[in-house]
Parts: sequence; C-alpha cells; structure tokens
Amino acid sequence: MHRPDIICFLETKADSSTTALNFMRRFGFDRDHQIFSQGMAGGLWLFWRSLAVCLDVLHSSPQFIHCVASHQQATCLFTFVYVQPHVIQKDSFWCQLREVASLTTENWIVMGDFNDILTVDEASPRAARGFIRTQQFRDRVSSCGLHSIDSLGCKFTWVRKQNGRVVLREKLDIALFNLRALESFLGAKVFNLPRLCSDHHPLLLCLDSSSLMRKASKPLRFEAAWLTHADFGQVFTNAWSAHGALIANAIKSVQEVCMQWNKEVFGDIFRRKRQLKGRLEGIQNSVHYPTSRFLQGLESDLLTEYHRALQSEELFWCQKSRVEWIASGDRNTSYYHASTIVRRNRNRISALKVDGNWVKDPPALQQHIRDFFVELFSRKDTQSSHIDYSAFQPRLSEADSAALLLPVSLEEVRSALFSMKALKSPGPDGIQPIFYQKHWEVVSDTLVSFINCALLDGHFEPSLLRAYIVLIPKGENPDVIQ
Repeated sequence: MHRPDIICFLETKADSSTTALNFMRRFGFDRDHQIFSQGMAGGLWLFWRSLAVCLDVLHSSPQFIHCVASHQQATCLFTFVYVQPHVIQKDSFWCQLREVASLTTENWIVMGDFNDILTVDEASPRAARGFIRTQQFRDRVSSCGLHSIDSLGCKFTWVRKQNGRVVLREKLDIALFNLRALESFLGAKVFNLPRLCSDHHPLLLCLDSSSLMRKASKPLRFEAAWLTHADFGQVFTNAWSAHGALIANAIKSVQEVCMQWNKEVFGDIFRRKRQLKGRLEGIQNSVHYPTSRFLQGLESDLLTEYHRALQSEELFWCQKSRVEWIASGDRNTSYYHASTIVRRNRNRISALKVDGNWVKDPPALQQHIRDFFVELFSRKDTQSSHIDYSAFQPRLSEADSAALLLPVSLEEVRSALFSMKALKSPGPDGIQPIFYQKHWEVVSDTLVSFINCALLDGHFEPSLLRAYIVLIPKGENPDVIQ
C-alpha cells in the first residue's frame, strides 16, 4: 500500500467539496490548496501532510500549482500541471513555465497531464498524433531545461473508449526533472499505477532513494580526460615499458603508476577548474593588473590551463555518457552531463515485480536476481545426445588449414583494436580501448606477442579472463526479470 505525503488531483471538474475535504483529512492530509474548475473544465486540488512535509505554494494558475516542499534534508520545487488541450491555453502555459524555468536554480520537478506526447510510440494507434506536434512538445520541454525520466508500469497513462471499447491510448501523464533534480534524486522512479476510477492512470513519484542508493565500491576506471594532460603519454609509456615483455605485468604496472599519477598530479578536474577560476578572478581584480606584465603573463598561462581543464571536463562527461562526439571541437559538456544522468537513471534497476508485487528493498532485489540466474545457468537433468562425429567431413582445404595456423600479423591486431569503440566499458583492469589506441606504438609488440603465444600454447595468465557481468535493461521500463 502506498502512503504519499503529497497528492494532487487534476481536472477535478468541481468546486470545493466538504465531503472530499473531510475524506482527505481522515487520511492525515491536513493542508490543501485548490484551483477551482471553470465550469466543467479543469480544476486542481493539492493536499499534503504538514507533519511529514513542509510545503508552501508559490504561485498558481488555472493550469498549474507551483510550490516548494522540504522533507528532512531535501528541498525541491514542484509544479503540478494540467495543460488544457486547446492551442491558446497550451501556448499560455508554456510561456508561464518558461518564466518559472528562467528563475529556477534549485531542484525542480514538473509532473502531471501535459495533453501531449514526447514520441509517436507513446500513442496507440501510432498515427493518432503527428510528428510536428510531438517535436513541438519536445522543444518546449527542452526550452525549460527539463528531462523526462522513464516510468514503471503501463506504457500508456490515458485511454479513450467508445461504446465500451478502447480506441486510443496515449502517455499524457509524465514527470520532468531539471538537471539539478536528476543529480539530487538519482534513484527517483515514477510508477504508473493501475487505472481504477478514471480514464487516467495515477502517477506515483518515489524520491526517497536512500535505501536504493547505497554506494558500493566503485570499479577501477581509467579516465579518458587524462589524455588531455601533456605528461600522461610519457607516464603511460614508462609504466608499460618497465614490464612490456609480459602483458599481465605491464597492465598491473600501468594501473599502479597511473592511479598514483592521477592522485598526485592530475587531481580533481572540478576542483582544479574552481581554483583556476579563483586565481584568474584575483588577477583581474588586482589594482596592479593594468601595469604588471607578470600578472598579465600569468593570466595568459592560467587561461590556457583553464581551457585545458574545460576540455578535460568535457571528455570526462563524454566518457560517462556513452554518447559519441557531436562535433570535434564543440563545447558539449552540458549535453554529455545531462546524458550521463539520464542514462544512469534509465539503467538503474530500483524496483521489480516479484510474484505480482513491487519489490524495492535492495537485499530482496539482489536475492531475486541471483536466484533467477542460478536457476537459469544451473545444470538440468536432460537426456544426453550421442553424436557420431565421424559422419562430419572436413570442409577446409589444406591451404586454408595452414593459413589458420599462421602467426597473427601486426596489421591484423591493429585492425581489431581500432575497430573497437574508444570509450566502451572496460573490464576489471579499468583500461578502455582508447588508451591502447592512443599508445599503439608502445603496446603493439606486447599485444602481438601475447596473442601469438596464446594461440600457439593455449595458456596465458588467468587474471586476463576476468570480466564484469552487468544487468542492463534491454527494454523500456522493465518490471520483471526474464
């Protein structure tokens, strides 16, 4: 059973009702704010428990209620919306929402019935809404700095029926987060609850992710931003060359040396950027700046360092976002940053249905997933099949067989390495393909020798076989594991 602290009813089509007010009071909702309907159209009614959440309504209109809510240590702006379906009212709503967005720097979540869809897939039949309308809606959402997050449950949140039959389904009800809210509530999830008394599915927003966000030990990761540092190439080369004859020893040497170099030299990109910005501000505010060649020269050097830090920051977020470069040389840091947060939220599995019930407790989820894969990969009692391999005739000619036994060439290894995506997820050693690609001249002999020895002897260091197995959702809004 769900126990929300804030409830907002949309399109109430009614004025104040003492019966409804008393009913909500019985469930502990002692505070409310109402926008009366205009005839039989519109109407919003916001309820909250004052003992659980501190809420103040900042602004309201016939189409939304804008408020600030605080709970424990978290504060967030909420805008509960019912966007009327007429063009003039829609234009008016988005004009007002852009004004709110321009003044907002805090956590901000907008949710409700937008009477529009983000993609043509969010309507069934798909031809129900045109591409132009969906593109306009996406542009409006983007203009406010908002991002949609995936929801769990039914794909569509509204149905239209004619003569008792469903003729149209659409996802009109969604939750939108600004970037700061995405960062603050990484485990936030939206549930589309069953539709019982309306043609809309209720939305349940769960922000209390403290139990879902217990930090596990992070795996070792090489940062692609290191490649922007002038000294890194030599650091990598020296570490690899010290044990270049054996690839396992070379990898271990590179790990230890590069991690130490990161700690002592490269450091925190964001802290370094703040420090450089502070030093530049101090120089430019100095009374001696206009006449001091030293300060002006130092400013030039610090600006070069600052732009290098910006490049490192952009590469850092590009690596995290798993997004290909938009255009070399463009500054796309904010895009990569937002992509990273959205991707993490989409890939995070914080709730699943077990025996028809939603389970959000992390230990219970872990046990359920483990049990599934143990069952999936366990040996089962099956009747063994006897195959007469003598019936198979060799299909390779002697020349082809001999060609397969030839040593692997340098060009073959290079072609295979450079066909890999540079920033693909690495294994436990933390080294992505881009590091081997950038230092091909250093690592090539060791790689070719390792591959040929492995093919010839069939033996190599077992640690090189270690890999991560990660459960990544392959479908939209997964609710069961199968």
